[in-house]
Amino acid sequence: MNIDPTVLVACITGFCTIIAALVGRNEMNQRQLRRQLHSVAVDARTAREQVTNEHETNLRDDFDRLEAKVDSVTTTVDSVSRRVNTMHDQVVALNESDIKAEAEHGALWRAIRQVLPPSS
Repeated sequence: MNIDPTVLVACITGFCTIIAALVGRNEMNQRQLRRQLHSVAVDARTAREQVTNEHETNLRDDFDRLEAKVDSVTTTVDSVSRRVNTMHDQVVALNESDIKAEAEHGALWRAIRQVLPPSS
């Protein structure tokens, strides 16, 4: 098999061009990946600085304890709210009873005054 030297040179040149293009593209991809990796590393450091605390406990554990306390406070507030509503209803009932008692008291005095002789 005889290959014309110009065809062989053209093929070798074509392969070299393709390889050079692939190597160049690979280098561009690596540079882009390095920039992205650097950006991720900076973001990770920033996040770490924001969640690192000055004591021995883990931030997640701290949040879990706070959540439990908030739940406890919510339960207490709900209980107090129910008691206040009950007392409000009782005060309203007492006010209504007081108004009724005052009306009855006034009616009794009017009836007594009608029965008693006028004082001189």
